[in-house]
Parts: sequence; C-alpha cells; structure tokens
Amino acid sequence: MYSPQWKRDDFVDAGKRFRDRWRLAGVDLGQELRGFFDLVEVDPEFKLPDSDIEELKSIPNGQHRIVARMDMRFRKCPKTRHLESPYAILLEIIEHGGSFSIEHGIIDIRDQSSVAVGGFMFRHA
Repeated sequence: MYSPQWKRDDFVDAGKRFRDRWRLAGVDLGQELRGFFDLVEVDPEFKLPDSDIEELKSIPNGQHRIVARMDMRFRKCPKTRHLESPYAILLEIIEHGGSFSIEHGIIDIRDQSSVAVGGFMFRHA
C-alpha cells in the first residue's frame, strides 16, 4: 500500500517543497495565488479528456483521487504544463501513508500514524 520508510523529517520536507513549488508556480505565471485550487484554475477553459477522468475513477481514496486530478490537470494544461507540479508532492505524501489538510492558506501535514508533523503557510498573507 505505502512505503513506511518515510520519517517525520521526510513529511516536513515534503510540506516545504509543496509550499515552495506552489509559490514559484504563481510567480512564474504572474498570478497572485489566494487559494489551494488557484493553480488548476489558471485556465478555466481547459478540461481533462474523458479518458483521464475515467482513469482517475479507479483511485479509491477520495483525497488521493482529488489530488491526482489536480496534478493531472496541472501537468496537462497548456498554461501550466511547463512547470513542476506542486500537487505531485502531495501525491508523494499520500503514497507514503501520510495525509494533509488545507485551511486558510496553511497546509497541515500528518505522518502514517496521523500525527501532525508540521504546518506551513503556503500563500502569502
């Protein structure tokens, strides 16, 4: 299911990498990002093909499926595909048994035991 080899510091590092990559994408796009979904809404006209939507339905975990869709949309959208996806880092967290929650521009990271390992403000106040 997941690799239990990640330690607390690995989850903390992943949270920081997400924050930094998310901010850098906003700078590269010339966007003032306010919310978690802003990067996947850069081009509201862009839609994933039905085949991609069908592929995502096979992911049983709801949070995993949502983040996978955001990552796929980011990687395939013409306006963002030249950038590294910050959402790929969140997939790493999930795939290593961790989880996260987002509220008011802060991402809280939890390890395999659901123990909070750190919270990072990813948007500028």
